[in-house]
Amino acid sequence: DVFVSLPSLKKLLINRNNLTLIHDEALKHLTSLETLELSDNKISVITTDTFVGLIGLKHLNLNGNGIEMIGDRTFAKVPQLEELLLDQNKIEFISNTALEGLKNLRKLSLSDNKLVELQADVLSGTTSLNFLDLRNNLLRTITFEHIKPILQELYNASSHLYLE
Repeated sequence: DVFVSLPSLKKLLINRNNLTLIHDEALKHLTSLETLELSDNKISVITTDTFVGLIGLKHLNLNGNGIEMIGDRTFAKVPQLEELLLDQNKIEFISNTALEGLKNLRKLSLSDNKLVELQADVLSGTTSLNFLDLRNNLLRTITFEHIKPILQELYNASSHLYLE
């Protein structure tokens, strides 16, 4: 409960700290937090309970960790999330419900991971998404079904889809 006396905190930067774990509900008192920077640590596991209480979170940076999978409803407790950065991890699998409820998500960056495939409906709840970066993964096929949920936004001049 190190954060219990900081309910008004808007931004928390704890990158490059060799963190290996964030205990479930450790951040639950940070109800006003909008930005959480956890990049360049050694975090390998995140669950839906990792983000309990972060109801106002808009920007989450988990770049450069050791995350291997994104499980069911991992981000369900952060419904206001607009930007999710997961570059340079070891992600091999993303559950089809991992992003469920993220209707405000605009930017999803997953470059430099080990993704071999995406579930067809993994993006189905991300109706505001206009930036998707999947570069430098092991993806063999991206079908219309994968990007159908964001297709209308992709026609917009300000939208970007990166594949390599």
